Amino acid sequence: MRRAAQGVVQLLLNRDQREVRVGAGRLVDLGLAAHNAQDPAETREALLEFLAERVRTLLEAEPHRLAYDEIAAAMAAGWTDSLTDLVDRAAAVRSVRNEPAFLSILDSAKRIANITAGHESTQVDPARLETEVEERLDDLATIASDQIDELIAERNYRRALESFAGLAPELETFFNDVMVMVDDEALRNNRKSLLRKIGRCAGRIADVTKIVVDRKALK
Repeated sequence: MRRAAQGVVQLLLNRDQREVRVGAGRLVDLGLAAHNAQDPAETREALLEFLAERVRTLLEAEPHRLAYDEIAAAMAAGWTDSLTDLVDRAAAVRSVRNEPAFLSILDSAKRIANITAGHESTQVDPARLETEVEERLDDLATIASDQIDELIAERNYRRALESFAGLAPELETFFNDVMVMVDDEALRNNRKSLLRKIGRCAGRIADVTKIVVDRKALK
């Protein structure tokens, strides 16, 4: 079964003219439908995890030679729709991880993740933006989000990550000047939504918080 699953993954990773444009999730769904599987949701989860192990193994080997944390970061943002896209996103993380600017990406993403844990909304109410710092960050987040969406559509993931890194100075100002965890629940949630709006930008490419970095080497 492992050899068969590995063969399936290799076919899905094929980049030549015979590239199979079917994601692992779609392939599993077709199989479940063909066999009238009992407990399809549970079976689907088990099959995808089985395939995920093969994906990790193959991407760590030649010709990809991706690091385990690069693979984990990209898979956390989604992998079942397209394995070739997964490789592109993981490779983009690899291409920037050793640059000093990557610390800006990592620190921003970690801080946002910590503050907004359990908060999923990215809908910001402009009427509840009380300071110029919040308004400016919201405007920049909208601009950056649109730009990153365009770069993602072009599969230019490296530039998308670099665009996210460009928000770091404004984020630092926000964290210095604005208290997120205020007593007013509506105001607190609106500020969390603003941060989630920003975090979503990089989160569509990879969960960079999973990357292990040597900070001394990056400075």
